[in-house]
Amino acid sequence: MAFYDLHVSHGGRETAETAKRLGLSGICIVSEFRDSKSFGCFCGEVKTTGSPLEIFTGAEISGDLKKKSIVAVEHADLVFVRGDENAVRWASELWEVDAICPEPQNTNKKSGMDQVSARAMSERLIALEIRLSDILDVRGMARAQLISQAMQNIRIARRYKVPIILTSGAPDKFGMRAPREMAAVARMLGMSDKEANDCVSLSPLKLIEKSRMRSDPNVITAGLEVVKWGDTPPQNKKSGWY
Repeated sequence: MAFYDLHVSHGGRETAETAKRLGLSGICIVSEFRDSKSFGCFCGEVKTTGSPLEIFTGAEISGDLKKKSIVAVEHADLVFVRGDENAVRWASELWEVDAICPEPQNTNKKSGMDQVSARAMSERLIALEIRLSDILDVRGMARAQLISQAMQNIRIARRYKVPIILTSGAPDKFGMRAPREMAAVARMLGMSDKEANDCVSLSPLKLIEKSRMRSDPNVITAGLEVVKWGDTPPQNKKSGWY
């Protein structure tokens, strides 16, 4: 079985070697998307890592989500959104987005995700991202509140068949965790054994396959593929794929 950590914030050969020792088959190195030029340089650095692992690039977007998602998806393998309930609602409507991580809320009444967002995410194969670093970086009541919100989001995602991924969110190699440890955290959050394993294996693989299909000029949409283009050249445009 292949295991993936789809959100690591630090690249380099040491990070890739650490991931391999931990038993991961692939990682996604994520950077904030500001503009095409700077992100293009980031992607170039990631590609020169020279690791036997599968290494993907991720763009985390904020602000004008619709505009940035269209630009970011042309450069990144995966597109991430982190934000409040309004940002989650907007992002859930965008086909170019791959994973959404709701920000921790300052109230117990809201978890950052609702049924409307979940339905849209399920339709577009957008995953709910749970970041382990969020849980590890806080203590006391703040941690208890965050865990409660994560569990609520997991229940909503389960009800509407939204894929769930558990990521380390590691800022460096020391924050990375083995798949077994991450699955143990998933079980602590109320997932079954199968759900816990899926969130570090099958669900990340679904997003990777979505990215690969989006990058294939012969795939027009899910289930529709061009066998022969004839005189019309294929387009390499990733935005608008669904």
